[in-house]
This record gives sequence, C-alpha cells and structure tokens, in this order.
Amino acid sequence: IQRRTARRALARAHRPARHLKGPPVRILVVDDELLARKRLRTLLAECDTRHQVLDASHAAEALALLHQPPAFDAVLLD
Repeated sequence: IQRRTARRALARAHRPARHLKGPPVRILVVDDELLARKRLRTLLAECDTRHQVLDASHAAEALALLHQPPAFDAVLLD
C-alpha cells in the first residue's frame, strides 16, 4: 500500500500545473548551449504552458530582445 501511495504522490508532484492563476510570465533564457536552452524551455513549459519563453545564444542577441517591448518578467543567464 505504501508503494502505491508513494507512486501516486510522485505522479501528482510531476503533473504540470495548468491551473495557476495570474498573467503569463515572459522569460528570456540566455545560454550558448542549444541543448541547455531547449531543456529550460521544456521545464518552464511543464510548469505553466502559458509562459512565453524566448531564448538567445549570446549577449548581443539577448540585448536586442531586451530592448523590444513588452518587457520580460525574468531573465535566466548562463
């Protein structure tokens, strides 16, 4: 019984949170490694599918995106 309960709890913990309230969050991911950017995008999408995630591979590209409205709510830098 404990194993079954643990499996259910684990499944609930990894279920995407699609019921969150509030406005979507704009996030900029800056990393020179394509796989790292893709992984972060996937993780953020699992948190809330409404997030708008953009990515940049270098600082110049990130700065260009940062100067375009609307503003980002968060920037994740490597």
